[in-house]
Amino acid sequence: MGAGRYRVATTPFRDRPDSHSTHQPFSQVPWITQGNLSMFESGAILLHIAGQSPKLMPERTEAQAQVTQWLFAALNSVEAASLP
Repeated sequence: MGAGRYRVATTPFRDRPDSHSTHQPFSQVPWITQGNLSMFESGAILLHIAGQSPKLMPERTEAQAQVTQWLFAALNSVEAASLP
């Protein structure tokens, strides 16, 4: 699976199978699998995906810093504000 190609799968909110924690040790979502790689945490997943495409993660150091800055802002400000 390259950047831009993905498959979405769901998992039940309750009664998650034991195999769920092999991908997400805190039994949360999301996680991503790509070949032998399995990773969790939204920010880590987004940085991983962005690193596969110069359209998402520019090559210039300054531009990378801007992308990372906005990612952290989204995770710590926007996402946090949307939680109950």
